[in-house]
Amino acid sequence: MPRTTVLALALVLTGCYQAIFVPDTPHIPRVEPTPGEQIDATDEVKDLGTFHWTRRNELVRDTRREATATYAGRQLTYTELSALADPDWDRRIAELGEMRSTCKRAVIPQVVGVLAFVGGIAAIAATHQSDTPVTDREQNFVSGAITAGMASYAIGYLIGGRKCNELYSVRSSLHINDSSTSFYNREAEWVSELARNFNRRMRSARARAPESEVVTVLAP
Repeated sequence: MPRTTVLALALVLTGCYQAIFVPDTPHIPRVEPTPGEQIDATDEVKDLGTFHWTRRNELVRDTRREATATYAGRQLTYTELSALADPDWDRRIAELGEMRSTCKRAVIPQVVGVLAFVGGIAAIAATHQSDTPVTDREQNFVSGAITAGMASYAIGYLIGGRKCNELYSVRSSLHINDSSTSFYNREAEWVSELARNFNRRMRSARARAPESEVVTVLAP
């Protein structure tokens, strides 16, 4: 099989991933549930003060759905609201940690692959005389280094690198580093639903609790 075919096949079979410097699983401070407190969610459509033309040549006003969530006098971020009100939050964070552990398996193969790939080319660039043709020995050396590098990189993908892209995607969907307390459009709908379900669970828990426990919980 020609060298170019081998390299092309390796490139096709190898997925791009980033295992080096993968971020740690974050520790997210929790907003502890307070007896008698409910999530106060606002959900409204706001006028943006601008207009746009529709396909029917109609001039319409630009609006945006916006929501906030407040608990015990504190406006919540995405992660704070999720940690407080989403029953699946702990499972999702645990899965994020498992993805990170799997992704980290690919660090050494990725480093070896990149070094072999770049090192092979750099070695020839540093030693080859520009006024002479590339010899078969030099071609074989470069092809061997690149093939070995791609093989190592591909092994890294198979043993864990494939989880790296999923890790970054899930991490992004969880808004880990987002400090905003405003939610827009689809997220606004999510906030309203999450708050509604949380408040319903809290009311149900209070209704099921024995009267003595309710008195104790509500006592200052």
